[in-house]
Amino acid sequence: MGWFDEINKVLRVIDSKNPGYVDTLNDNDINNIPEVKKLLKGFKIVNFSVKRDNEKQGLGDGTKKNAGGNKLREFNYTIEPDI
Repeated sequence: MGWFDEINKVLRVIDSKNPGYVDTLNDNDINNIPEVKKLLKGFKIVNFSVKRDNEKQGLGDGTKKNAGGNKLREFNYTIEPDI
């Protein structure tokens, strides 16, 4: 497994224990998670964001329902050298 797979695995575990918590984290917070810090060794994560399945489905009465259930889809970020 590569960096992205290992980091995503750590972040998914965190999200499973505390749903929605990773949505509140910024680049600095992510880089200071001990497990992630250990994996990066001289690199850092930038432009971190979380994608969730928030697809809306129209109902017969004109309202919309969250059909996706707000499930975690993916993490988006870039890994750069920590200079």
